[in-house]
Amino acid sequence: MEELIIKYFEKKLTDTELEDFEKKLKTDSHFHAEFEFQKSVQSALRSKERSEIKNLLVGFEKQKKQNNWWMFAAAAVVVILGGWVVFLQFLSKPNPSELYLSYYQTYPNVIAPNVRGESQENLKTKAFMAYDSGDYEMATQLFGELKTQISEDYAVFYEGVSYLEVNRPKKTIALFENKKFTNSNAQFEDYRKWYLALAYLKTDKKEQAVEIIKGLSITENPQKEQALKLLDEI
Repeated sequence: MEELIIKYFEKKLTDTELEDFEKKLKTDSHFHAEFEFQKSVQSALRSKERSEIKNLLVGFEKQKKQNNWWMFAAAAVVVILGGWVVFLQFLSKPNPSELYLSYYQTYPNVIAPNVRGESQENLKTKAFMAYDSGDYEMATQLFGELKTQISEDYAVFYEGVSYLEVNRPKKTIALFENKKFTNSNAQFEDYRKWYLALAYLKTDKKEQAVEIIKGLSITENPQKEQALKLLDEI
């Protein structure tokens, strides 16, 4: 477990290992807790390195006032350390897949949250039962069938989210690029954009993701705060 997390932070995971990593992060609470701990450690180490560099520069500044020769030495060190800071920032900058993992959350069932208790099973209840139970592969099929029978936007939306759950972001992109929800479903429209941006991150299409996230960051919507945070990290 620890080896998989270490390889993740070293950016050495193969595609197969990355899929295994993402699955464990969602299903294994102990693995998720260990990942969060290791992420905190990594962040603390980077903060410590930056603090030590800052203190070293302050020391050079004091020496510079005492001896003119230090002016030249300190200037050289600043250049070197400045480059090192940039290098550290580059290393610490999350890649699109890491950002996706950090910000992705399964959208809750807000349409039919009590379908498990219904005695009558129709296509809608079956689709949401599959979604709520984590059978997202079945959910993609049922919501895909449901959208051909009704004109409700939620069928397309939950189908798209289900595709993300089964690691098929290109399917999500195809759905959400071609379907903009009506004003009566403004909530779904805002989240359509959010999940579309995440799908672009998942497929390493950073420019398309940034364009959508910027739009969400400047308008009032449920994801504005998250969009601002993600924009700062991307």
